[in-house]
Parts: sequence; C-alpha cells; structure tokens
Amino acid sequence: MTEDAAVAVAVHRDRVRSWLEDHREELRAMVAAAPDELTGDAEVVRSLAAAGLSRQGWPVSVGGVGGGVLHRAVLYDELTRASLGVPHWYLSLEVCAPAMIAFAPHLEDAVRRGIEGTDLWCQGFSEPAAGSDLPALRTRAVRDGALWRLHGEKIWVSMGHVATHCLLLARTGEQGARTRGLTMFFVPLAEVAEQQVIPGLSGRDELGQIVFDGGAVGDDAVVGEVGAGWDVVVYLLQWERGLYAWQRYCWLVQQFEAFCVGDPSAAAEHLAPLGEVSACLIALRNRCLGNLALLHAGQFIGPEASIEKVLLAKAETTLFDVVREARRLGVMDREDRQAAMQTADYFYSRMASVYGGSEEIQLDTIGERLLGLPRDPAKATTSAGRA
Repeated sequence: MTEDAAVAVAVHRDRVRSWLEDHREELRAMVAAAPDELTGDAEVVRSLAAAGLSRQGWPVSVGGVGGGVLHRAVLYDELTRASLGVPHWYLSLEVCAPAMIAFAPHLEDAVRRGIEGTDLWCQGFSEPAAGSDLPALRTRAVRDGALWRLHGEKIWVSMGHVATHCLLLARTGEQGARTRGLTMFFVPLAEVAEQQVIPGLSGRDELGQIVFDGGAVGDDAVVGEVGAGWDVVVYLLQWERGLYAWQRYCWLVQQFEAFCVGDPSAAAEHLAPLGEVSACLIALRNRCLGNLALLHAGQFIGPEASIEKVLLAKAETTLFDVVREARRLGVMDREDRQAAMQTADYFYSRMASVYGGSEEIQLDTIGERLLGLPRDPAKATTSAGRA
C-alpha cells in the first residue's frame, strides 16, 4: 500500500471512530428499541450508509465513494471496538457483493440496495447432499424459453428464512459434470421460493431452508456466464476467507476481551485455554491482515486461506468452551439476557468447524496443496470440492 493510501485509511479510521463515539448511545438505543436483532441491525446499516461511512471502500457505480477493502475492514474493526458488533447485513454482503461487481455489472443497483440496507442477501450453496462437497449439488435451473425454472433445495442458509435475495448456485448442465455446468443466479426469493426457518438450540433464528419448485427468473439474474458458475465460486471464496474472516476475528476479540475484563477471576482459572485462544487470535489477525492487503491490491487469495478457517474455528470453540464452563451455562439458559446471549454464542460456536467448509476439508487442503503431502485415496471428496 502506498503512503498516500495508508494516510487515507488512517483518516477514514479517525472519522469512523469519531462518528461512532458521537452516535454510539443513539445506535444502542435504536437496537434496543427494535423488535428483533435483525431489525436493529438494519437500522444501524442504514444509519452508517446515510453518514457515508459504509459507502467508503465500494465503487461509485454501486453507490460507494471509492477507496478499497481496507476502508471496509476499518469500519468493522471500529464497530466492534465500540461494542456495537458487525450487523448481519455485512456478513453476506462482503461475501457476495465483490463477486456481483466483478461478474454482473448489470446488477449494480442490487448491490447499491444491499449496501444501503434495503435488501438482505443470503448465499445459496449448501444442500442436504452437498455441503463441503459443493460440486455434488443437485438444485437445477432448467431453460424454459426466455426463463430459467428453478428446482431443488438449499439448507443451513444463514438468514435464508428472512433474506430478500439469494446468490444461488444451480446446475444447468449434466449432474455428473461436477464443477462444469454450474451457473450462478441472483434470485429475488419472495417471487420464486418458499423460505422456512430451521430452529436452533441457541434460541436464535439464524438458519433457513429454501425450496424451489419451478419458480422462474430471467437471463438478467445470471451472474457471470451460463455454465461458468464455478469461476464465480472460486472468486467469491477468497472474500469469504478475507473480509468475512476479518469480521469474525473482530467479533471474537470483542468477546475475548469482554470475558477476561468482565470476569478476571474466572479468566485466571482458565489461563491455559485462554492463552491458546490469544495465540490463535494473534495468528489470525496477522493472517487476515495479509489477506486484506492482497485483496486491496487486487491479488488472488489461494489455498492459504484455509489456515484462517482453522484458526478461526479453534479460537471460537475454545473461547466458548471456557465461557460455558466458567459461567456454568445451561443448555437452554434463559435466566438473564447475558446468559441467554452467551448460551446462544456457545451453540453457534459448535458450527465454527463446519460452516464454510469443514475443518477436515481445510486440513486436507493445507496438507495437500500447501505442504505437498500425498492425498489419501480413500477419501471420496474431490479436490474441486475443497475450494
């Protein structure tokens, strides 16, 4: 990064920090008054967009004001520093929007609505028989004149039950073609799908199921080229390992510090695992900053990104193991708000080694593609499924 760019990022950080200090209580009151967490998040997103803070780092063509990835990373860092957290809106936006900008310039208005907090997106990849082995997916898009009719099911979709739009990967070629013959679509869910919540032990409605039964979209919903959806997937995954990993890192640091500072006696009784968490967070920060620098420079993040996924899962699961033991949280503890939130966070942390590609898959990628270890021929998952 040039000196001028570094100065611009530093100026942006000062502006974000100052604005959040002036409006923190207002935002907290806004969230507290909202009927649910998602509505509160939407209010925060719209406030940040109106102030111009969340537009920094996005192209002018999609409602941004220029800048780059590091400007957006600063916003998420400062939000967690101000104990406000990263709104759900930004989680899917940071994974999907860069791919939309790169492969579907005709959908710039859709990206603008996402940045402004008008629309909430989700990522339609996983299926009952296709999780980490994504090329095994069976959801189909069948040509019907000028339309594409969608048939199939997506599951374990973050915010899939309430999202307005879905970045959907579907098969337009033969089933046995694996990564060939896949196409990415940007789908307005209310028009073409049935959305259902998947209740979780956490008590939070975070995951959904999306069923397609012949609903149709036009060619304007295609992201990239027909049959070249895997190119979009590969491009998209580097952002999932880049800015999404950074968002989770920022949130984890906030949780780690809140526990250690808020209950120092409990922290003193769990020094060994908390030391492990601290080491993971330090390593994760350095890895994430390296990835953000690559993304900012327009360079591609390769299989090295699997390291961040492993570190993130280790830090999150270990931290909430400690929190659960120290606070003696019950399975469905609802005695007070803090205990309820920590119980929900504990249950969510159980997914950390699964979502976005299981830990076993990530370790295979590290071993085979980074360390050059021989592949185990007994494993059925193909290298394409480990992208």
